[in-house]
Amino acid sequence: SPRRAGQFRAGIDAAAGLAARTGCRVLNALYGNREPGTSPARQDEVAIESLALAARAADQAGACIVLEAISPQEAPDYPLHDAAATTTAAGAVNAATGLANTGILLDAYHHGRSGEDVPALLRRHIAQVMHVQVADDPGRGRPGSGTLGYPAIFAALRELGYDQWIGLEYEPVRDPAI
Repeated sequence: SPRRAGQFRAGIDAAAGLAARTGCRVLNALYGNREPGTSPARQDEVAIESLALAARAADQAGACIVLEAISPQEAPDYPLHDAAATTTAAGAVNAATGLANTGILLDAYHHGRSGEDVPALLRRHIAQVMHVQVADDPGRGRPGSGTLGYPAIFAALRELGYDQWIGLEYEPVRDPAI
């Protein structure tokens, strides 16, 4: 958001420096929430400018930037609610920088909560997927504790040759099996 762009930009060098020192290769950069009173077009312009700065710094550190869709139930003012919006934003950052180090963090929990067919969107967007996170819905429990169909999601990842880390972003205290 334009109001908080300075805060985001102030942290870029620290994040890139930490990535360089630790060998971290994936940095999650949130797009920002919509601000009342500022046009969405202006907000998008500022977001892409800020993310381009982050992408350039990440590139110097040997890392990539990932953008994450967040379900509207959890973040109604966040504009990246689905894979289409997220891949479009990542593409805009890559176009602005001339790099190819911005992609998507596919959080199966948020995509599933938003009603997206996660295996199908993996097949459509695997070239842009730079990181995967998992949790089930409802309750954000471990994969298999809810309704998101993790056997099909994991099968699609194997079929498509995804060989990167998978982040476990679930809350075991909400797991009905425990």
